[in-house]
Amino acid sequence: MTQYLVLRSNEESGHWQPIKTVEAEGPRSAIKEALDGAEADGAPAGTYVATPARSWKPVDVKPKRAFDFS
Repeated sequence: MTQYLVLRSNEESGHWQPIKTVEAEGPRSAIKEALDGAEADGAPAGTYVATPARSWKPVDVKPKRAFDFS
């Protein structure tokens, strides 16, 4: 089993919102697992994605301003 990070698309902002981290055999089962039990609360329809947690590697980027003379 693999640990997956499940995210939901926010249609208004265009950003992805983290929902839950779950253990699953694949992306579809991870989404199903993350939404399990939410049906009682009215799980929101939308676009979801599940990515292996080991692949989630945020990168810090800093702008750099420089001139290059030849």
